[in-house]
Amino acid sequence: MIFDWGTAAREVAISIPWIGLGAFFAFWVHRAQGNRALTMGLYIVFGALSFFGFLYGAGGLWRDYREGVELSRSGWTYMTAGFFAGLPLLPPTRRLLAKVIPFSPQSIPDMVGLIILMAAAAASAVQLFYSTEIAESPDYGALVQQLILVVAIAFLAVGTFVVRSPREALLRLGLVVPTLRQVVISVLLVIPTFLAAMVASFLVSVLQPDVYDSIQGNLEEVTRNFQSVWGALAIGLTAGVGEELLFRGAIQPRYGIVFTALVFALLHIQYNASFILVGTFAAGVIFGIQRQRMNTSTAIITHALYNMIAVLLATYL
Repeated sequence: MIFDWGTAAREVAISIPWIGLGAFFAFWVHRAQGNRALTMGLYIVFGALSFFGFLYGAGGLWRDYREGVELSRSGWTYMTAGFFAGLPLLPPTRRLLAKVIPFSPQSIPDMVGLIILMAAAAASAVQLFYSTEIAESPDYGALVQQLILVVAIAFLAVGTFVVRSPREALLRLGLVVPTLRQVVISVLLVIPTFLAAMVASFLVSVLQPDVYDSIQGNLEEVTRNFQSVWGALAIGLTAGVGEELLFRGAIQPRYGIVFTALVFALLHIQYNASFILVGTFAAGVIFGIQRQRMNTSTAIITHALYNMIAVLLATYL
């Protein structure tokens, strides 16, 4: 597939308003620490979203029950996400979670981040128990848009231009030039990442054959427009740079390796409720250890190489 500059430009233009909204929200969140009025505003906004999301989902499920139809996916999603989004608003809950997740229960940015992560993870967990089929193959423009949005979110999440300069943000995200030794280690770590994926894939093919066929169909659809060396490179760099900057760069230093890897795995809803999620979690732990022991740049190298090789194998074998 030929790269379409016009499509990419449109995708970038669509992203600009969302990035602007994210910048406003990031400014609000990072300035709320120590400001009672801004903090109360956040409690009101997230409290309302949590409460009405839970009620909307519960109301939809009650309607389905009364009509004698299958309880809807959307009902479960809204109710579950609303419930888990509301939990971090309670100080006792934050203090309890801080015993297992290394974040500061007094930090307003940490609270908001936990709200978003728990809501997203809960919503994704619901999707895993329904058959998820990808109906439309992404193109290069979609990859560009995804990369821009995810990278922007990562930089905004650490307070770039609010509490950190761009240089400080790069250091906070762990984006540094790796040493030759670190590059070699990162390349070698592709091997255990592949081993984890192979074991998970084998277990699914043997124990969950129907799910395996569905996952294979999703992967074929996702990579349909990228079945070439350049396509593999595009997917590898998009996932490696974007996902690692967000998860290992921005999120992990606040919430630890295990919780970050768990959220990372749950958001891969295209794998349904399968053993492949366990392999994805294991990969997240490997990337997390890289971030902790070295830097985010090394995690990007391993993640990007793994994705590139996986796409090339699927394309040519």
